[in-house]
Amino acid sequence: MTSLRILLPTLIASGLVLAAPAARAAASEDDAPAAKFERQMREAEALLRQGFDKMMGSVETLLRAVPQYEMPQMNENGDIIIRRKRPVEEGQGGGFPATPNGPTI
Repeated sequence: MTSLRILLPTLIASGLVLAAPAARAAASEDDAPAAKFERQMREAEALLRQGFDKMMGSVETLLRAVPQYEMPQMNENGDIIIRRKRPVEEGQGGGFPATPNGPTI
């Protein structure tokens, strides 16, 4: 969550920096520069929001996927096994089952 607090202002600032050349170009034209600038800033904001929404969706997917696997273990043959975690049935306690005994990597 801390990284999101840092990431959001950084993304907004980068969007504004990227929109600055378009804003300067709009300001140099004679055809309603203020209106053109406002339109371009709204477009830049919409694109920035879309990008941020996609990024947050990807982060959420990653966070849901990561805890689905247990620590890698090595069996007696030297094979590395990474087991998928399975939720415990309701009524048997919360969380995930305990990791079986064995050396972890």
